[in-house]
Amino acid sequence: MLDGTGDPVLAEEVAQALRDGGLTVGTVTAGEAAVSGIEFAEADRARAERLAAVLGEADRLRAGAGEHVTVVLGADDSAALVEAFRAFTGLPC
Repeated sequence: MLDGTGDPVLAEEVAQALRDGGLTVGTVTAGEAAVSGIEFAEADRARAERLAAVLGEADRLRAGAGEHVTVVLGADDSAALVEAFRAFTGLPC
């Protein structure tokens, strides 16, 4: 996860929602990000698409440079994505 919001409490809330939903969270890194999204390595495209669909945030999908699916909380527009994670209960079987 990349936290561009500057709010580590908010980032941890989203990370915990992922964990509570049964997903593995690697590191939560603070950094520069203006735009929120769900980034994916090509090998993890299907996983990212599934997560985005469950969240109702398919328009936030984009290819990324990382090795896995990365949730990006942007400084300018994280509110909607954060709200989607607050309602997240996990991926359907």
